[in-house]
Amino acid sequence: MSLGVLSLGSLLLAGCAASSSASQVDPGSEVSGEVATVEASYDLAVDGAGAVTGSLAVEVVDPRGSAGERRRLSPRELELGAAGAWLPPVLDPASLAMISAEVSAADEVYRWSAPRGLPLDSIDPRDVALGLLADEGVGAAARRSFIAFAEELLLRRDPLAGQPLAGSCARAWFGLLVRARAGDEHPPVPTLADLLFAMFREQDAEGAAELEAAGWYRPSPDADWATSRWLLLRQRLGSAAFIEGLRAVVDAGADGDPLGLEGVAASFPAEGEAFILSWLRGPAGPLVETSWRFDTERQRLLLRIDQLQRVTPGVAPAYTFVLPVAVTFEDGRVSRRTLEVSRRKELFQLPIEGPPMGVEFDPDQTLEALVKLRAATEP
Repeated sequence: MSLGVLSLGSLLLAGCAASSSASQVDPGSEVSGEVATVEASYDLAVDGAGAVTGSLAVEVVDPRGSAGERRRLSPRELELGAAGAWLPPVLDPASLAMISAEVSAADEVYRWSAPRGLPLDSIDPRDVALGLLADEGVGAAARRSFIAFAEELLLRRDPLAGQPLAGSCARAWFGLLVRARAGDEHPPVPTLADLLFAMFREQDAEGAAELEAAGWYRPSPDADWATSRWLLLRQRLGSAAFIEGLRAVVDAGADGDPLGLEGVAASFPAEGEAFILSWLRGPAGPLVETSWRFDTERQRLLLRIDQLQRVTPGVAPAYTFVLPVAVTFEDGRVSRRTLEVSRRKELFQLPIEGPPMGVEFDPDQTLEALVKLRAATEP
């Protein structure tokens, strides 16, 4: 089979459908009128500071040529910045390929091949390079511990068969089995990998520390703010319902269709769906103004909660959260209540006996990191 050279600009690469059964599909299968990527080879190098550089060569099937003709695109240099893995614009990130890599570091050469055809954007070349080096410093027991935890939690076999990829020890489930929708500013799928590793740390702190120290886990750009919100949702739903939601996310990704915020949210019960649609859109949180007054005639405490950030139905909905309240009376009694906030403007009416001396919103500052509260006022 002869290999010709094509310029990147002359080809339109169309993605093959990726799925959990992709290991049974020939990634070189021809799609009529389209060009399918069949092999992607990375040539990578890691310097002493852990920076990864290299190039990518791609081999394709071109149905516009003779039947089954395979052609190789000229290798392109990689630009591996903080924004994510590099791919030339002409390459469809969803195109299925057999991915391999050769990594040079400290006069040593390491080689890796994916166990099955994978979408081009599912494997970050930095994960490949750093993971091969990290495998030298991580024990088999720690690796087995994480894989067993993830498989038991999600009821899915490790899609990389335990192969060493820094960061992908968690992203193998959320990133390979479940693909993120392209173009989302804050895609939730990568943050699920952060959550998975955080939950593993709760169970096996020593194993998690070993994997982390060796570089097997690299947080997503949104890990700092998103992980705490996922754990807050677990607290709201309860562990059993939360884990069922995670399993449903994995099941929803089994057909290979990318999942965005709405798709991930739909895998959880109604309360969880509303929480995700508001809290997992980005790091910003609600700006809340509170006020209260006592209705003497009806013996009711009126609590007003207004969300002042921009609220656009379907695009930027009101945040949903539980707001604790402490009501203090003149005789020293303190009554604690919780308010279920879900709309831009809420008025809660609480029947109480006698006028209150004061009302404190979020008395224990449980929402301090998530909600900006303006001091309560009494009109």
